[in-house]
Amino acid sequence: MDWCLEDPRLDMRAEVCFRALEVAPHLSFPNIFRDPSQQVGFYRFINNPRVDFRDLMAAIESQSLTNTNKKDLVLAIHDTTQVKINHKSELIQEFRKKEGRSFSGFFAHVSLLVTPDAKSSEVFGPCGLTLWTRGEGVKEAPRWFNHAQHVESLRSVKTTVHLMDREGDAYDIIGNLVESDYRFVVRLAHDRLIEDDEAHRLFEFMSTKDIICEREVELTRRTASIFKKAAQINPAREYRTAKLSVTASEVKFKKGSWASKALPSTITVNVIRVFEQNPPEGEKPVQWFLVTSEPITTPAEILTVIDYYRKRWLIEEFFKALKSGCNLEERLLESADAWHNVFVLFLPIAAKLLNLREIGSTPLKGSKIFSPHELAVLKIQSKRTKLPLKTLDDAKMIIARIGGYSKGKWPPGWIVLGRGYDQLRSWAEGYGYASNQNLC
Repeated sequence: MDWCLEDPRLDMRAEVCFRALEVAPHLSFPNIFRDPSQQVGFYRFINNPRVDFRDLMAAIESQSLTNTNKKDLVLAIHDTTQVKINHKSELIQEFRKKEGRSFSGFFAHVSLLVTPDAKSSEVFGPCGLTLWTRGEGVKEAPRWFNHAQHVESLRSVKTTVHLMDREGDAYDIIGNLVESDYRFVVRLAHDRLIEDDEAHRLFEFMSTKDIICEREVELTRRTASIFKKAAQINPAREYRTAKLSVTASEVKFKKGSWASKALPSTITVNVIRVFEQNPPEGEKPVQWFLVTSEPITTPAEILTVIDYYRKRWLIEEFFKALKSGCNLEERLLESADAWHNVFVLFLPIAAKLLNLREIGSTPLKGSKIFSPHELAVLKIQSKRTKLPLKTLDDAKMIIARIGGYSKGKWPPGWIVLGRGYDQLRSWAEGYGYASNQNLC
């Protein structure tokens, strides 16, 4: 990767550090950098005042955009995560616990580029990052639209659909998306005031609409949040199939007194209601209100919008890959700058792990997920284990078996996949060395 730092020596060090982290992301830094000189070089690099996480992020964004070069349409998922720093947090002034905060650490708002293809879950990589700690003078709301602007500026003439969860439901955010003529799908959290002769509130208005189509979807397992309010909104649930009904309509939202004066008094959007009429006993019924710029004139167009929004869960899995697959929150670092630099270095690695977990029945031939040496090792393992190797799913099974997977829940967890991929990378490195020495 071309890191484009101000000094070629820093570029070289960035690449060495990144490649080492990529091979074994779940291990501790001393176990990753076993050579004392490499370990010293790593710590010097992440603490170097000339190394800014924004510069590292620019290089990663460039790679993510390269991955989308042949794609006319890309989904940009925007979301925020908390990074909890529990070890030696008292040494980092910026991350100390403050009044009203339940953890030491920082927040990260990430934009993730993914495929819109309903049959695939390919992740192209992160494209946009904002890091901050909560405190006086920090305005958090603008980050949602700012990230949409950032992605649009980098994607130029390419088309992007922006996906946001309930936190993106603000008149200013939706209004700016509409005024900028950006394509978007945002899940609503509030029963909004609307301009209509018969109903003044959105939820009442949408409840009067006829059902246009129905669809069965697989609902993933979900654990309850440790936060009471979040747990009430999204309670724990098990895997199940839900039959969802769909209504849709064009709506005019009214501006509230708190919204920006620069925005018009009303904005015209399309709203889709997705709801479960007959949930199993004891289960909270599924219900989404999606506001979108996308057309809703036919059932096919409406279902396409729903499929777009269902891709939003990928960023939740991306954060799990970052925290579990890369053991991010267990790191021992003593400065905010070092934490920010390490966070950025792990972003493309988490995207790679997520691709490994989510790859499906796509043919292996022509895929860019694995290097030539990794493919060679996979072929050797395929023959040894007598497992097929025609699709990306086949490759995932071999990697999972390398990581210790036996018969059990599928897909395998982050730890198993991480172990398997670590070993695959190690074997691939040895295979490459042997090939160069004409030993294979």
